[in-house]
Amino acid sequence: MSLQNLTKWGESLLELSLYGSDETMDESRQMLREAVSKLEEALTINPAKHEALWCLGNAHTYCGFFTSDFREAKILFDEASHCFQKAVDESPESEHYLRSVADCAKAPALHREIHGGPAATSNDADINAPGLKRRILFEHTRMTAERDYLKNPTDTDNLTKWGASLLELSQYGTINESRKMLREAVSKLEEALTINPAKHKALWCLGNARIVCGFLTRDYDEAKLLFDEAFRCFQKAVDESPENKHYLRSLAECAKAPAWHRDIHGELAATSNAMDMDAPELDRRMFFEDARMTAERDYLKNPTDTDNLTKWGGSLLELSLLVPIDDSRKILKEAVSKLEEALTINPAKHEALCFLGEVHIANGFLTSNHDEAKILFDEAFQCFQKAVDESPENELYLRLLAACAKAPALHREIYGGPAATSSTKGSAMVKNDLCGWAILALGLLTWIGMAPAGHREIYGGPAATSSTKGSAMVKNDLCGWAILALGLLTWIGMDLKILLLKFLDRLVLEICYMLCM
Repeated sequence: MSLQNLTKWGESLLELSLYGSDETMDESRQMLREAVSKLEEALTINPAKHEALWCLGNAHTYCGFFTSDFREAKILFDEASHCFQKAVDESPESEHYLRSVADCAKAPALHREIHGGPAATSNDADINAPGLKRRILFEHTRMTAERDYLKNPTDTDNLTKWGASLLELSQYGTINESRKMLREAVSKLEEALTINPAKHKALWCLGNARIVCGFLTRDYDEAKLLFDEAFRCFQKAVDESPENKHYLRSLAECAKAPAWHRDIHGELAATSNAMDMDAPELDRRMFFEDARMTAERDYLKNPTDTDNLTKWGGSLLELSLLVPIDDSRKILKEAVSKLEEALTINPAKHEALCFLGEVHIANGFLTSNHDEAKILFDEAFQCFQKAVDESPENELYLRLLAACAKAPALHREIYGGPAATSSTKGSAMVKNDLCGWAILALGLLTWIGMAPAGHREIYGGPAATSSTKGSAMVKNDLCGWAILALGLLTWIGMDLKILLLKFLDRLVLEICYMLCM
């Protein structure tokens, strides 16, 4: 086989290894091993083939991230660094190879951030690193687009992919890093639109970038300008592709952005004298809005993708906690629709069963009628039981099943009823049960990928390695659980949305503690 074909073969396997869910890690590893074999075969024929060296460096990098053992990963990162350096030696004028050398130097620190450091030696951590393949996929897309730009700087498809990958990557890291990536994304998308103003995909991505930038600023007037720019982008995208329902929906939702901005930033300001831009409510809302929109877009390409339908339902479930009650019910109804659609295609999809159970739980707690709630809790129990039947070794499903059995009693404690005969007893019950109900959000956060971000918010990132520090923080915060429990029991006229937001914050604290154990 020719040298060129071997390189292309290896590169195609490299890219294919990044598709699919995090549950298909074994398939990805197999493809990466095959990619390494083809690329090394190409380099045996011509050791100076810098394109093959660059691809081989990426293959070693991804293999490093797909293992949780830090020492093993470090060896792979070193091999990748050697490949990138050789590529630079063979083609020193290539800025793309130089950037790969620099990025590779950051890989060990990023590995610690994702997998938790040298202590994370369990193979299970590979599967449980939420969104790992998604993150690497978009990083690879960015690097490939950067490389292809050097070959053809007027390729609008490539510029659009570059901007879109930066937009996706902006959800990772700190707020300042997100702003930097978003500025770069805007630059690439505007460059594509300078070449072809009718490029509707670039217009849609640019609109999303403007939306995200708007929510990242506290200043309403500044945000409003960005939302207006986003609206014009979406309108142009609709004009160019009027049959695209996704663009139409983005246009309609963009009109609501100013109100959402006031809702998010106004609520946070009312509960904090010095609002932090890293506030969990803002991060969650932006993250899951993006997840929902991405799932909706991907649905148009493949409506039978059960992974995508499940993520769509999961993101709607999370968003239902961040809007007024009437909107919550509407969003939860849509979540049920997507999850049931996934289960119609694959009734054994245990992740969808788990989410559907959580949606029924949420609907149960949104009604004050105990009999109606009991029916929903029973449906949730059946979903969790089916999830356990499909994946009996999954401890999360077993915990959810056990926790669900406590839902009716907890509902009575919150809304009142025959079971709520003692405020002292009630406080104790709710305080104890809430610790168990934190598990309910665990499946959602680990499936969509929020847990590591929440962990960094609380513990300060990889540098916070002291278990004592983490335990103390969680212990101090758990003292507030009793206050929350009393608030649930004595709640009269309190805005339920605010209550749920506070409840979710406590869930995130407990969940992050559980995840770092």
